[in-house]
Amino acid sequence: MISREQNELMTRIGPGTPAGKLLRRYWQPVALVDEMQGDRPVKAVRLFSENLVLYKTNSGYGLMQRHCPHRGADLAYGRVEPDGLRCSFHGWKFDGAGKCIETPAEPEGSRLCEHIKTAAYPVVEKSGILFAYLGEGAAPAFPAFDCFVAPDAYTFAFKGYWDCNWLQALEVGIDPAHASWLHKYFEDEDTAAAVSVDPRTEQRHDQRRDADLESADQRKRPARNVQLLGDRFEKNAERAGEGECSGDVDENADADNVPAVEITRLDCRTIEFEVCCHEMAVNERDSQNKYQSGASYRRAADG
Repeated sequence: MISREQNELMTRIGPGTPAGKLLRRYWQPVALVDEMQGDRPVKAVRLFSENLVLYKTNSGYGLMQRHCPHRGADLAYGRVEPDGLRCSFHGWKFDGAGKCIETPAEPEGSRLCEHIKTAAYPVVEKSGILFAYLGEGAAPAFPAFDCFVAPDAYTFAFKGYWDCNWLQALEVGIDPAHASWLHKYFEDEDTAAAVSVDPRTEQRHDQRRDADLESADQRKRPARNVQLLGDRFEKNAERAGEGECSGDVDENADADNVPAVEITRLDCRTIEFEVCCHEMAVNERDSQNKYQSGASYRRAADG
């Protein structure tokens, strides 16, 4: 069992936290492209315990602090213009980089807006999902997974709400027993009774059921890969807090001497984004080169 301090280190992802600093060094999903359709493409979002506003202009997408630096007005109620988002309170307008480009109430020739800037983050569109980089410095290259380079006709994206901490959502994704147990059947019924089953097939089903029961019993103890995840992330979060982490996983973690991971933070929210790619041949001549992949992202809204 890990300590309360270790638990907090891995699950707290707000501004200034070691884990938050580490996760901000990766592209994070913000919203679906479909959510930004219509006459007013503006959406309030919460990411890593930060209140932000996402909007779309003629030049692309912008993401910045939700409250205007002038009087704190909510920019989610702002007016979208071709070159930026205008605050509805005093008319200050901000571009995609967060720079104030207009202050209408100021006298002609005023240079006040030259000294005003709010936090803003780069946004890219990939396979129906909008990703943002909230880390320091230049954003890293976006990963060229199959699902992000396949034609749009072969991909689709969706999202869901999870009432849990981001690390709990990640853990269930690598859980080796969850999928084979919970998702064994599509319906809540005995599928074997609905059809005539050969005795040899029924015997194999019984053996699989016994194996699943054994796996479920083993789940009462933390899985080895989850232990390793906790150890690696804890070390990287500590290094991030000291300003030394590059975002890479610590491959030198000792999997045999890792404390068990038990995530206790339940007062959190996580938005899961998934993009799936249908199987397809790249061209008729290269039938063996196929797109057949998917990517799942758990975005921490709070922590």
